[in-house]
Amino acid sequence: YFRIKRDANNLCGIADDPTYPVL
Repeated sequence: YFRIKRDANNLCGIADDPTYPVL
């Protein structure tokens, strides 16, 4: 996924921010 939520508690959460390249 390339749309990850910017949260330390939920790095696998899908958010409306497609600017967080986290596999």
